[in-house]
Amino acid sequence: MSDPTTMPRRPLPSRPEWGWTAWEATVGYIKDEYSADATLTLRAYPKHGITLWQAALSWSQIEETVTERIGIEVSLGDLWQQVARYHRIFKTLEAAVRRPEFYEDTAWFDAVTLESISRLVGVTATVFDGDWELLLLYRPVDVPVQRVQARLVAHQNSVTCGGMGATLRGACRTLFHNATPEYKQYMKKPLEL
Repeated sequence: MSDPTTMPRRPLPSRPEWGWTAWEATVGYIKDEYSADATLTLRAYPKHGITLWQAALSWSQIEETVTERIGIEVSLGDLWQQVARYHRIFKTLEAAVRRPEFYEDTAWFDAVTLESISRLVGVTATVFDGDWELLLLYRPVDVPVQRVQARLVAHQNSVTCGGMGATLRGACRTLFHNATPEYKQYMKKPLEL
């Protein structure tokens, strides 16, 4: 019989620094353990003069969604609470360290990524007023530049632009760059782009 006080224990891996990184790790885990089609989708859209967020996690035949959240951080936190309520995702304590939970509102994104998202949403909302939507999709695919896809649909579906990147920041920047001609065409007053 072994003495439990002398049994070796491996230290747990560290928790991801940012909530978004935890989500990336979680979706990657779901892809590896359950289904190759694991996808995290974020949608920003206007309603009654404010920007709302929807977040969804899907894999196999399962989808969990939260809607009408004020703030991308709130949507990501609430989505994990819903997923955790209905599904046991992680099979080990070591894997569970990557859960995207208990992050402060200021700890979901690094400053540069948050600035990229905020700028994209802010300019889009200003230019297209109440007729726009932004989609951000994360899939842990083998080709890094295709992992995050960003799409803008606006002006009664006559404006559609997209961008991709290995990171959320990269996809938002690419979409912003690709949408700049549309912003310039539809803006009512000059903006500093």
